[in-house]
Amino acid sequence: MDIISDVLHTLRFTGNVFMRANMAGEWGVHYQAIDLPVFHYLMRGTAWIATENQKSFTKLEAGDVIFLPSGTGHFIASSPESECTKMTIVPDETCMPTEISDADAEQQVLCGVFLTKDDFQHPLFTSLPELMHVKFSSIHSSEAFHPHVAHLIHTAISNGYGGTDILIDRLYEILFIQLLQQYFSGNRHVDSFYNAPAMTRVGDILKEIHLNPGKAWTLDEMAEGAYMSRSAFTANFRKCVGMSPMTYLTMWRMNKARSLIRNTGLSYRAIAKKVGYRTQMGLNKAFKQQFGYSPKELRK
Repeated sequence: MDIISDVLHTLRFTGNVFMRANMAGEWGVHYQAIDLPVFHYLMRGTAWIATENQKSFTKLEAGDVIFLPSGTGHFIASSPESECTKMTIVPDETCMPTEISDADAEQQVLCGVFLTKDDFQHPLFTSLPELMHVKFSSIHSSEAFHPHVAHLIHTAISNGYGGTDILIDRLYEILFIQLLQQYFSGNRHVDSFYNAPAMTRVGDILKEIHLNPGKAWTLDEMAEGAYMSRSAFTANFRKCVGMSPMTYLTMWRMNKARSLIRNTGLSYRAIAKKVGYRTQMGLNKAFKQQFGYSPKELRK
C-alpha cells in the first residue's frame, strides 16, 4: 500500500453536505472558520471565492471544486462586489442539508465538509495550502471523476435507499482522494506531505516507516539508509514532512495504534508490539502523551 493510501486508510473519514443551493441574482455568503476541511463544488454557472486572508477573489467555473483543508473563513458569492451574509457551518451526519432553491437559478453549488472520528492533524492535511482550486477546465475529461462523484453524492442524499449511508461514505473518500490527485498533478513542486513520498532518499525512508512501524528505528539507521548525515537527513525530512523523523515516527505509530484499538480486538500488548513498543506500559505512556487519553479510555 502506498503512503498516501496508508494514511487515508488509517484515518478513515466520511463527510457531510451542509448545503445544496440553486442561486439567482446577487448573493454572497461569508462562512465562518471551522476546524474541518470544507469543499464547494460548483455544479452550474460561475461564482467567486476568497478566504479571509486574501484580498482578491478567484473566479469559479462550472465543474470547479474549491477545497479548504483547514476550514479557514471564506467568502463565496455571485460576484466580487456582492454583499456577503455571515453563516456558521454546523455539520451533522444525521441531518439533511439546507436547501436553497430559486426557480431562475443561475448557479448551483454543493457545499460540504469532511469528518473523522479522530482529527486531521496528520501532515498530509496540515501541510496542504489554505485554498486548493481544482479547475475542471485543466483536467483531461477521462480523469475528471470528481464531477461524477459529487453528482452521485448529490443524488444519493435524496433517494433514501437501503445502503445509502455506506455508499455516501465511500463517495466522500473517493472525492477527497480525487481532489488531492487532481490538484497535485499540476502542483508537483509544492512543499507538501503529499509530494514527500516522491522525494528521493527521504521518501524511501518514509515508505519504510509506513511499511514497518514496529521496527526498532533509530535516527542513525534512517540517515544511513538515506545515505545522508544525521543533520542533513533531519533537515531534509523536516522540510518534506514538516516535523523531525523521530517525531513523525512516534506520531504515526500512535495513529496506527489508535486505529488498531478502535477497529480490532487485539490485546494492548499485541498492539504495542505491532507499533514498536516492547511493553503495554510504554504504549500507554506514548499514547496518552500524543492524544491526551489512554488506550483503555478509547476502547470503552
